[in-house]
Amino acid sequence: MKKKLLTMLLLTVLSVGIVACGDKDQGESSNSSPSEEISSTQPESEESESSSKEETQSDVPEESSQEQELNNSHTVDGITISVNTFSVEPYEDSQGEYTKRIVMEFTIKNESDSAFGYITAWEGRLSDGYKLETWADIMSMDLNQVASGSEKTDKAYFLIDDSIDPDEITVSYNFMDYGEEYWADFGKIMTGEMGQEEYMSKYGNYEVLEFNVTKE
Repeated sequence: MKKKLLTMLLLTVLSVGIVACGDKDQGESSNSSPSEEISSTQPESEESESSSKEETQSDVPEESSQEQELNNSHTVDGITISVNTFSVEPYEDSQGEYTKRIVMEFTIKNESDSAFGYITAWEGRLSDGYKLETWADIMSMDLNQVASGSEKTDKAYFLIDDSIDPDEITVSYNFMDYGEEYWADFGKIMTGEMGQEEYMSKYGNYEVLEFNVTKE
C-alpha cells in the first residue's frame, strides 16, 4: 500500500506540471503559427510557394522527425531514452485486484556534460485509451542517476488483470532531471513545506515524451 501511495503521489505531483504545460500551450496556440499564416496566404508565384514550404520544413530537425516516425526513441539535451518491447509476467496482488504485470525495459544514454537523474514511474495506456496502473518499487522512489558519457537500462511496470492481454501499449515519460534537488523538494511536498506554486516555478516546464511499445 505504501508503494502505491508514493507512486500515486509522485505521478499526481508531476501531473500538475502537465496541466500547466497544457494551459501554456493553449495560450500560445491562440496566436497564428507560421504554417497557418502560410496556408491562409495565397502565393503570388510558384517560386514563393516553394520557398515558403522549404522554410517551414527546415524548422523541423531531421533527427527529430526520424525519432517521431519510429516513436520508440527520443533525444533531449543530450539524453536519449529508448524503449523496445514489453513482456507480461504473473503478479500476486495482496488485494486480488491484479494478476499480471507488464514489464517494460528502457535505456537511458547520457551524452550530456552532467549526471542525469531519472524515475521508473511511467504512465501507460492501451490502444483504446484505457489507463494502466503504474507500479514502482519503493526503493526506486529515490535518486537514480546515469553518469555523463554512460548509459543504463532499467524497467518500468504496469499492473493488469486476466481480462487484459495487450499486444501494444503507449507509454509516456515526464522528461526532466530528477536529481538530488528534485528529491529534496519532493520530500518537502510530502511534508507540506512546499506549495504548488513554488513547485510549478521549478518543475512545471518539462517535456512529455511518448513511445509506442509492442509485446515481445
